Amino acid sequence: APSRFYAESDTARLSKLDAAVAAVLVDKSKCLTREYISRIERLSIDDAELVLNVDDLLPVFSLRRARLRALIADRRVELGIAGPSVPWGDPRGDLAVLACGRCPTCEIEVVAHRDLLLVAGMRPVQRERLRAGGIETIDALAAATSAPAGMSADTFASLRTQARLQLESPAGDGAGGEHVVPTYEVVAPKALGVLPRPDHGDLFFDFEGDPLYTEGDREHWGIDYLFGWVDSRERYGALWAHTFDEERAALERFLDMVAVRREQFPDMHIYHYAPYEPTHLLTMAARYGVREADVDRLLRDGVFVDLYPVVRRALRVGSRSYSIKKLEPLYMGAEVRTSDVQRGDDSIVKYVEARALAVDGDVEAAQRVLDDLADYNRYDCVSTRRLRDWLVDRAREGGAMPARGAEPDEQAYEPSPRATALQRWAAEALEPDATALRLAAAAIDYYPREEKTYWATHFLRLREPVSIWEDTRDVVVVDAARSRVVADWHIAESGRGAERRLVEVHGEVAPGSRLTVDAEPFAVYDLPAPFPLDVRPRWIHGARRVTVREVLEDGAVIEEVAVDGMTWDTLPLALTPPAPPRAGNQQKAIDAWADAVLAAAPKLPDGPAADILRRRPPRTRSGALAAVTSIDGGAGDDEVTAIARIVADLDRSYLAVQGPPGTGKTYVGSRVI
Repeated sequence: APSRFYAESDTARLSKLDAAVAAVLVDKSKCLTREYISRIERLSIDDAELVLNVDDLLPVFSLRRARLRALIADRRVELGIAGPSVPWGDPRGDLAVLACGRCPTCEIEVVAHRDLLLVAGMRPVQRERLRAGGIETIDALAAATSAPAGMSADTFASLRTQARLQLESPAGDGAGGEHVVPTYEVVAPKALGVLPRPDHGDLFFDFEGDPLYTEGDREHWGIDYLFGWVDSRERYGALWAHTFDEERAALERFLDMVAVRREQFPDMHIYHYAPYEPTHLLTMAARYGVREADVDRLLRDGVFVDLYPVVRRALRVGSRSYSIKKLEPLYMGAEVRTSDVQRGDDSIVKYVEARALAVDGDVEAAQRVLDDLADYNRYDCVSTRRLRDWLVDRAREGGAMPARGAEPDEQAYEPSPRATALQRWAAEALEPDATALRLAAAAIDYYPREEKTYWATHFLRLREPVSIWEDTRDVVVVDAARSRVVADWHIAESGRGAERRLVEVHGEVAPGSRLTVDAEPFAVYDLPAPFPLDVRPRWIHGARRVTVREVLEDGAVIEEVAVDGMTWDTLPLALTPPAPPRAGNQQKAIDAWADAVLAAAPKLPDGPAADILRRRPPRTRSGALAAVTSIDGGAGDDEVTAIARIVADLDRSYLAVQGPPGTGKTYVGSRVI
């Protein structure tokens, strides 16, 4: 959508879009034909044109239309008179069909029916299981005594506590105003011990961004236009960026500032709330190809501290939301927000307004809006600092000891010497060799980067509660009530090796997961782990590799091996994704190619890899590619014969054979070989 849409509220914009689409779709005589649907391609809303790809829309449109028809047919009677409205909670019109559970219309029904969606953190699948077990309201959940089928006892206990606190709290239904102090309980004091010891060099960091800002060819979208922070004395600092070039410069200036500060305060940390800040720093570094190693090092050294998982793990708050704005009444006291900007989406609208004012030449008015945005950002940074201090006070009350040092991550990625050398060469080379060398520098470190990404997220899971990452692909949250040991600790029939046991785990399998036999996921346990384990200061979980012996519809049979002769009875909390396979000889071949390229400097040697990196067509000795002249088995060369001819004719080059799954690439390739 064009950025000018920001001038209106989300509801107004969506209403206009809905009306424009409806004008095309609702025609009763023609809306089922493809040529009529093609009118969806271009819709005029105000003076802006929205261009959509029909092929992208059709699958979703067809599904929604089928659901709508089923609902209409269900309500129709012989004389064509509609039956009663579909009531709230009716499975025919429940979540993801007619009701989304989040919009203002649904909100009225949620509150009126005391729906389970009132409970903070309630997921649709959890709501379904509770309702199937006869628990349909927040009040019934707070009074329930046992978990329904398919829900783990820990998940049920957490949701029940949340429901009870919301019923007891004046802020529990979200209708008590912005500054009502919610009821809270510290449910896991030990989890507060992951907070580092406060340091005079600590910073409290927050971004403001416009997700639909773009430039030029619109290859990239989104800009973080304001980097803001306060120090331990709540002195505010900020960097502004109104273009992508300025955003890149702001990133480098911010990292330079942090590097200088770390020299002065080696034990400093950067606090934030939710993972937006480090995630976007990584994204920026990758987008611009600068300072990736610096951002990685900050993450590896544990400099960034996310307070959100600490709150979610350690506390239960009697509020429908765990956003920092809903927590502020706990620790901000009478210091309430004075900015006109009150929410994140407000800041987006205001920023677009400021840009429009500047374009129109009203620089003073634009600056007033930007000043207000800076005040909003400063308040968020101060709020993060006060939340940290409030959590530290709760930790002291509970006897939790703060973490003393940074937490190093294993398997961290650093650019290889080969990649660094290729980057230096690329800076001096002419096109197209310069682009080829930059691509090569990134490509030769592909496997180390993949490992770095995996291990970073793996160690993050060990620091965060299961509720934060339970929807990650290939995660299974174990339901202890439905899981069991099928073969207790024993020695293998060969009589060799350590003791092992087989455990049948059932639970909630994350969407998109694909468990396979012989895969080696990690089994995650609460700390203290029931087996010997070196742990880091911020970990709240421990993990060990296990082997999948059988895949079940809602879990797996896993094999666990004893550690140093120690066995245990505890069942794991979850299974998490296995580590990526080691590159082995593939990485050796890549390194050998890079060494050959560096040895040939200052000329990039010919070869298939260099041809691909330079975007050269395949080079053959004959100067041409063989043609496919046989059709349906007739005379001439078929695909196999033609490709075999080309491969034999290649002049140290490549041939790319492309096709969607199932079109015969493996068949053809095996016969060519």
